[in-house]
Amino acid sequence: MASVSSSAEHEALAFGDFQLIPAERRLLRGGLPVRVGSRSLDILITLIARRGEILGKDALIAAVWPNTIVEESALRVHISTLRKALGGEGDAHLIANVPGRGYCFVAPVTVAPPLAGPAPVAAATSTPGPAAAARLPAPVSRIIGRDDVIADLAATLQDQRLVTVVGPGGMGKTTVAIAVAQRLADEGHDVTFVDLASLADPDLVPGAVASALGLAVRSSNLMQEIADAVRPRRLLLVLDSCEHVVDAAAALAEGLLSRAPGVTLLATSREALRADGEWVHRLQPLAPPPESAAVTAEEALVYPAVQMFVARASSVLGGYRLDDAHAPLVAEICRRLDGIALAIELATGRLNNMSVEALARSLENCFQVLTRGRRTALARHQTLRGAIDWSFGILTAEEQVLLRRLSVFNGPFTQEAAEQVAGEGSSDAVDDGLINLVAKSLLSIDVDSGEARYRLLETTRAYAREKLDEAREGAERRRRHATYYRDLFAGAEADWASRAATGLADSASLLGNLRTALDWAFSDDGDGAIGVALTADAVPLWFQLSLVDECLGRVQAALAWLESSPDPDPRVRMRLYAGLGFPQMRAITGFPSGVAAWRSVLAIAEEIGDTDYQARALWALWTDRVNSSEAGEALTFADRFAALAGTAPDAADPLIAQRVRAWSLLTLGELESAYADITAMLRAYGSSPRRADVARFQYDQRSTARITLSRALWLRGDADQAVNGGAKVGQWGGVKTGQVSGLLRPSSGDARSHA
Repeated sequence: MASVSSSAEHEALAFGDFQLIPAERRLLRGGLPVRVGSRSLDILITLIARRGEILGKDALIAAVWPNTIVEESALRVHISTLRKALGGEGDAHLIANVPGRGYCFVAPVTVAPPLAGPAPVAAATSTPGPAAAARLPAPVSRIIGRDDVIADLAATLQDQRLVTVVGPGGMGKTTVAIAVAQRLADEGHDVTFVDLASLADPDLVPGAVASALGLAVRSSNLMQEIADAVRPRRLLLVLDSCEHVVDAAAALAEGLLSRAPGVTLLATSREALRADGEWVHRLQPLAPPPESAAVTAEEALVYPAVQMFVARASSVLGGYRLDDAHAPLVAEICRRLDGIALAIELATGRLNNMSVEALARSLENCFQVLTRGRRTALARHQTLRGAIDWSFGILTAEEQVLLRRLSVFNGPFTQEAAEQVAGEGSSDAVDDGLINLVAKSLLSIDVDSGEARYRLLETTRAYAREKLDEAREGAERRRRHATYYRDLFAGAEADWASRAATGLADSASLLGNLRTALDWAFSDDGDGAIGVALTADAVPLWFQLSLVDECLGRVQAALAWLESSPDPDPRVRMRLYAGLGFPQMRAITGFPSGVAAWRSVLAIAEEIGDTDYQARALWALWTDRVNSSEAGEALTFADRFAALAGTAPDAADPLIAQRVRAWSLLTLGELESAYADITAMLRAYGSSPRRADVARFQYDQRSTARITLSRALWLRGDADQAVNGGAKVGQWGGVKTGQVSGLLRPSSGDARSHA
């Protein structure tokens, strides 16, 4: 505790109309006590003891919290509280903030005559003693990853009289609320905690509050009686677990706040109270590491979810140290559990009879595994199923139906998708249901992309999926889901170039639902025809995201199903073979080139008269010959491509044909012809990348053309122009074609780079 060494017993230090008596730890204003918390009072005593001196943040923390690790945000909260007690945040004539250096007490201070003894403290402003502190449940373990949230909520409660902490079950709302209340109690607030979880009847809410306050019920107007009793007090009332009595809690909050100006309310609920003046704080999960192929222990321990896993595992095992071998597994466990504090606690509770590896494998059925909570915890906090049962049970029948149907989505989905897959009739009913499920913390919503995207936490989704199968609705909703994404992807090939402009993140958001739809389609209960069509349309997505192995596996599965069908659609077969060929166009000797798939594409395209896929196949076969250093055969395919391009509706195809022929001619030593083709192509093609050409032929055609031109300029001896990529095309000279023809057969490694 801070002290003022120059002060005698009961000596008062006067500044303005305040008097501070450090020995008695009293602050008076005009002779009346000023309520201020013990930590804030320590700060004031320290600043006055060294008045006129700038005290850094570290020095203040060391003086007020010796031998304790405290976040800087806690100091800021106490300084803010102290300034308000001294007359307001802007009262810089008392405590000045020197940016980058610290705080300084700048008001003149005089020593007043010693007081005879401690002045009596009015009951209405008394600091709560041990009995008041006992009204808060004691935390059973260290709070992890919530320091900033606790500090922010404590500061918010200085300005807002009704704050509700909202989040899914098991997120740690009660833990956070108790920590906030304890912090404010330490600062001098009178705090009362009311647990509403056990109430079955909303009419019992006022009685529960009265009981927690120690009031005897004496009238039928209990609300007024409570208000009369607390009106003189500066009281923080914590209402915990309001979701099942939310209407009654909202009514009590509004009634109490309007009648008792000294009362502040902190509530926890799975949905907002929607009361007048409510400030809602949505409690987020503990952040887990993002998906990564490898994460070290040091990298993983940066994330609060992993910190909590390690802390709880240490409690269970009598010590646990995360190593690099286990770090990826622990990171995956935390992601699978959505960073939910209760789920992580339940998971680590199993480590006394299974390894981390076994725990990671067992989470396929998380509701069987996550069943060992603290014996003293509420029933809904002893198992993960119990936590979600509590939320599910207070939904309306319509909301329960919608939630279980939404479980077929794996990842973000739109309102339109929800209407098509989970709806039944009116779209307004689905829209209202989505809004209600978001409000009750069973759905999350993201509006950053411009269009609202909804998502279920994985734990909630697993629970709702069980409910879906119990209701025998799974088959129909999974078919609807796969059909919706088949229709969504249909035609994507035609507009993929423009869709690519939305970026990888937007494309990747489709991946989870695509995988789920395909898994169902090729299952025993699925529909392979839907899966085949969806696979063919999804190839551009896999290609854009560089998911080569996944693309090959999915395409091979679709082709196997299609080839076994009695009447396979030739166009779909053609597109699937193209999907098989594109990812295998690798520039590495010894790897399959995909040439067989492309020959199949060419044969089918010629049979059905599809010039677009003929062009794609000829380009791919030309690339294969270039990669194999077969310049003569490559030129043959280039000439066939050029002949086809002359009849193509896309005006860019003849220009691409010129580029392809130019490279073949260059490798054969035909410098003059190659130069003519490539310069003509560059003049006509334009300066802007054409996404459609990139989608069809994998490369930016202008960039690859400039590579060809640079090679030609280098071979004629014009190094400066070659370095500039042929930015200024000069006249031929210096090297004759015949002189370099023997030098123009580059190695396969050179040629492969510019197909």
